[in-house]
Formats: sequence, C-alpha cells, structure tokens
Amino acid sequence: MHFYTPYPNLLYSTPRSLPSRRTASAFSSLPFQTRPAANLERSRLRGRARLSQATCVACASNASGAQGAVAAANLAEGSRVMDVSFAGNTLSSALQEVGVHDILLVQGAASEADQNDDTPVLGNTACVRVLCRDVSELPRYYGPFDAIFFNETCGKLPSAREAINNALQLLKPGGKIIVTVEDSAAQEELRQLTADTPLRALEMEAGACCMVLELPLLYAVGGSPRYMGGEVVVGFGRGSKQMGVPTANIDPQAIAAELEGLAKGVYFGWAQLEGDAGPAHKMVMNIGDRPTFVDGEGISVEVNIMNEYGRDFHGEQLRVIIVGHLRPEMRFPSMGALVEQIHVDIGKARSTLDDPTWQQLRSEPFLTEFQS
Repeated sequence: MHFYTPYPNLLYSTPRSLPSRRTASAFSSLPFQTRPAANLERSRLRGRARLSQATCVACASNASGAQGAVAAANLAEGSRVMDVSFAGNTLSSALQEVGVHDILLVQGAASEADQNDDTPVLGNTACVRVLCRDVSELPRYYGPFDAIFFNETCGKLPSAREAINNALQLLKPGGKIIVTVEDSAAQEELRQLTADTPLRALEMEAGACCMVLELPLLYAVGGSPRYMGGEVVVGFGRGSKQMGVPTANIDPQAIAAELEGLAKGVYFGWAQLEGDAGPAHKMVMNIGDRPTFVDGEGISVEVNIMNEYGRDFHGEQLRVIIVGHLRPEMRFPSMGALVEQIHVDIGKARSTLDDPTWQQLRSEPFLTEFQS
C-alpha cells in the first residue's frame, strides 16, 4: 500500500513495514525529515542546516511571545502551518498546544541531531516535518497553508521581500502570514514591504509582538471591484508569438483614473469585447513595467482573455471588471519561469471566478450592454 505525499524526500511506509533504524538512518543526510508531533523535542534534525544568513527583528523568543504569535493567527484545530525559524526558536510547541499538529518547520539553523528517534512517518500523518531550505525558493507543492509564521526570521533571510512573496504563493485564500516584530519602526517597514501585495495588515493591540497579514478570501481586490474599458492597442508582440499567452493591451493613459490606487501586479476578473456574442469571459490582467524585459518605459495593461477568438481585435473596445488581486509584479530569471507563473495565475483565476460571489458580476450591465 502506498500513501500520496506532496513532499519529495519524505520517508514513508505502511504501518506493517516500517524500515529498521539501519535503513532509516541511510536517509539521514536528506534535507527533509519528519517527526511525529509528540517527539518534537526528542528528535532533532541531523547535521547542520545549509542556510546561513544575518540578523533579524526579534520578539517571540520567549514562551509568552510564542503564544501571543500563535494566538494572533486564530487557528482552527487541524490547520496546516509553516513555521520559518532560526536556531531552534520555533513555535511548534505553542502550535501543538492549540491543536495544530501538521507543521512544516523551515529552519535556517539546526542544532546537532540526537539519536533518539529516526522512525519515518506516513505522508498523511499530522506531524512536524523539518526542512532546511531557503523559504524564498520553496516550491508551491509544499502548500497550501492556513498560516505561515516568520518567527525572528525576516532579517536573517537573503531577501525578506522574496520570502514573503513566495509565502504568498503558498498561502490559502483567507490564510495569514504572521511576522514577529519588535517595534513600530519594524511594523512600518513591513507595511511598506507588502504594500503592493494582496495582503492586508489586520489591526493589532498597541505593543503587539507581531503583525498579521491576511490574504483575502477569493483574493478580493481592496475596496470594491474596478470597472474600466478602452480600445485594444498594439502591444509588444510577446504574448502569442513568444509565450503562447495572447493578450489584449489597453492604453493605460485612457484608463488612468480607473487605475488610480491599484498597485502594479496581477489581477483577475471578467472581460467583454464590444459586439461579442455571449457572456463575458474570465480574464487575468497584468498592470506593470514588465521587469523581466527591458523594452521601454511606462506601464502597460495586458489582459489575457480566457477564450479562443480566432481573430485580431486591435482597435475594438474592451471592458473589464477587476475583482481579485493575485500577486505583486515580479522579475523572473527567464521567460520560461515567467510563463510558468502566468499559467499558475491563470489557474488560480479560473477556479476562483467559479465562486458565486464573482459569477454574479458576469451579468453586470457594464458588461452585458456590450454584447451583440
């Protein structure tokens, strides 16, 4: 019998056929280990972590701080959590006290391993799993999580910005990122760091040891849905020819007022071409400077409409309703990496737009009056 696990390098087996200690120890050099929750304090990760970075904002190093950070997340029993920590300053014990046992502990520094427990566990067992890896490079298949904690961590990472952006990709809609902070200056720095993301800072009591950043349910854009429209203009010619993702460009100057207050990034919603028969189509929209390419100044507004038109519609009028915000604008190391992320964005938008909350906007008069 085999059990599905999304974690590569995970040690697992059937209850009737657990590997011997000799067999299990052969895997001890792998960067990913598992430990039943009850054995967290007894069973440590073997060897030293391969991550090494600098300093951080500190706050939850004591028990009361840890409990405060966990309480701020308001987690339900059975939640999935990622705890990013250094030098053993984990929240795992505090999380288990509130009934959370499915924990991915991403460590930047590990103490010497003891030999108390090498027993592997099943992939669907609620336990503490330990991973030595840069959180900014963590693949999406480790998620999704209900909450992600950065405990005395942000300043020790190569890039707190990249770490939080990647954590955003690992978070469930409605989930929270909790960051321990030491003072109001650190809080303000974090607000600026996440200002162009979909994350919203929740109100906390004065003197709180952490900030809680929530990803809105359904990725709902701040405020209310945005309505805008304009002529489809000639773009940069990359969408269809180079990336296989055709886009309809709208002149940003024509919709400058509607774009006011929107951060650069990736959004989604509904699109309707003037005179097009049938209801509006799902769409993903990028608003930004195209940082992966060096091709001129100024922002562009690129709309990927999830429909096969089979014709060129430059010069036609296009209306869109933006309902959700997926992520900030990002620079990618290659066109291939960008295309991969675009398909992830399209997948998230496609499934989220099936929710009744967003489906009802498909029949808004703003769109339907454009139908033939």
